[in-house]
Amino acid sequence: MANVPPSQPLLDGAARLAKAVGAFAEGDGRWRRVLVSEVDPRNCDVILDMRCGHGALTVALAEAAPDAIVMGLDHREDALERARARAELANTKINLIHGHARDIASYVNELRPTRIVCTLSTDDDPAERRAILAAARRALAPRGTLHIVEPAGATPRLLTQLLGPALQSASGSLNATMDMMRQTGFVGVMDIGLYAGQATAVRITRGATP
Repeated sequence: MANVPPSQPLLDGAARLAKAVGAFAEGDGRWRRVLVSEVDPRNCDVILDMRCGHGALTVALAEAAPDAIVMGLDHREDALERARARAELANTKINLIHGHARDIASYVNELRPTRIVCTLSTDDDPAERRAILAAARRALAPRGTLHIVEPAGATPRLLTQLLGPALQSASGSLNATMDMMRQTGFVGVMDIGLYAGQATAVRITRGATP
């Protein structure tokens, strides 16, 4: 077996440190890029961003597929105004809906989304989460995909990132979310991963309709 140069562990550690610092400094940018890649928007898609907030993700999805129908839903009018301004600044077309996620079926009508992204909150109780997931299941077109974004606690420390994904194990909340997705009719439910954000770690989970 070839001898490992004494400096190699230090070089490897420095490389991991640089990667971890870069991921932390990048903030929300990385997880949004991962999510857009997972959604894989196509120009033929109808995409719904439930609880779109200020519209950063909604606009990114629209930019990835300029001819797709992209909708953003939020119950906060001030958030929708900021989303509208963001879309205008990016010269991107999105359709904004004022309403609650659990009532989405009444807003989309016959226009059934092929892709839904939904942000869950730590303030959601289990009944609210179940209602939101059930509403997304009813609204989604057959073989459509649901992508869940939810906070997963404080942003992992650099040491956690340096020691690798083994320490970033699935939490009880992740298991509960995945179980609830299956119970509301989603198939192929899987954990996409945990990503550092500016204020909190973000977990992405995926499921599909049969």
